[in-house]
Amino acid sequence: MPWGWVAAATVASSLIGSDAASSAADTQAQATNLATDANSAASRAAIAENKRQFDASQKVLLDQYNQGRSDLAPYRGAGVGALNTLSSMLGVTPDQAAMQGPAPDQNSGYGMDPANIQAEIQSLQQQKAANTGPNGEVDPVFDSEIAKAQGQLSSINNYKATPAQPAGQPAPAASADFGSLNQRFQAGTFTPQKFTLADFWDDPVTKASYQSGLDLGQQGINNMAKARGSVNSGATLKALERFGTDYTGQQAAGSQARFVNDENNRYGRFNTDQNNAYSRFTNDQNTTYNRLSGLAGTGQTATNAGTTLGSNYAGSVANLNTGSGNTIGSILTNTAGNNANLITGNANARGAAAISGANSIAGGINNIANMYMGQQNLNNTLNRSGGNNINSFIPPNSYTSYNLYDPGNA
Repeated sequence: MPWGWVAAATVASSLIGSDAASSAADTQAQATNLATDANSAASRAAIAENKRQFDASQKVLLDQYNQGRSDLAPYRGAGVGALNTLSSMLGVTPDQAAMQGPAPDQNSGYGMDPANIQAEIQSLQQQKAANTGPNGEVDPVFDSEIAKAQGQLSSINNYKATPAQPAGQPAPAASADFGSLNQRFQAGTFTPQKFTLADFWDDPVTKASYQSGLDLGQQGINNMAKARGSVNSGATLKALERFGTDYTGQQAAGSQARFVNDENNRYGRFNTDQNNAYSRFTNDQNTTYNRLSGLAGTGQTATNAGTTLGSNYAGSVANLNTGSGNTIGSILTNTAGNNANLITGNANARGAAAISGANSIAGGINNIANMYMGQQNLNNTLNRSGGNNINSFIPPNSYTSYNLYDPGNA
């Protein structure tokens, strides 16, 4: 074979080896690109799923909060009504607006019109979607503002404001019970009676026995006087007068004692009746107050429960935000690490392919150089020996001309 053909074959072989290494590197690069694209797509899908779960969880929390507020609304309303009535009965003019519980924030930045707030929420959600990155990354300010607007909307929907008094209209008349729980017990007045002659003659005992007793006493004195023969004497008249005075005095004293005893009994009954009336009055006042106070306390408990709902909702949303952020961060970190490893492996493979191709070409060049030098050495040897036929240097009985099966070589 001519030397040029050998050199050409060697060069072709080196180029084929180099091209094969380059082709393998290109194939690995394509595989790396596909793998990184698949990792990125999986990352975006995972972030989108995380966002879907976040939105669903946040909606569940908001629905629970709104349902809780709605469930507590009747108790808050009952408490407000009881507190208004109690305030009125205590003589305090209720501040209707203040009694409604916490009002929506006038300075929230979202106004007080539910329709406008709902439109703002939709606008924020659209802005959030438009500003979401390819890997699902989004500015947390959007979620914060959406939650704030939804809280304002919920507060407005659950707040039952008392209509303002129309201008120029007289204030409503005070209730008939206004200040009734501040009224004092109106005690009765006991008027003691003095014993009089009329009371003596009205005394049933006097009526029943006075005249008969007087007559019997006078009759006894007259009988004694008859026996002595001194019926109309001065001594007899004095005895009759003295008896009448003494007897009447005794009867009057007894009558007065009975009168005083009756007055004492009447005063005792009066005190008992007053104490009973005071107890009934106080019991009625306390019962009314305690019932209204208990109902107002129910409203306060419902208000506190609503406050707790709000705190729990805010804390849960904050935890959701934190958990979602950590999950997305982990997804992005893992994806970046995996892609970096793939790219590094591809770079290493390309470097190895480049080195292999260079080595193949360099080996081919070295082979050509060695072949060229061998040919030159051979040619120099032939020229020095005066022959141009390489066969002249082969010994007669060498393996190139010796045939064991030739009879002449036996």
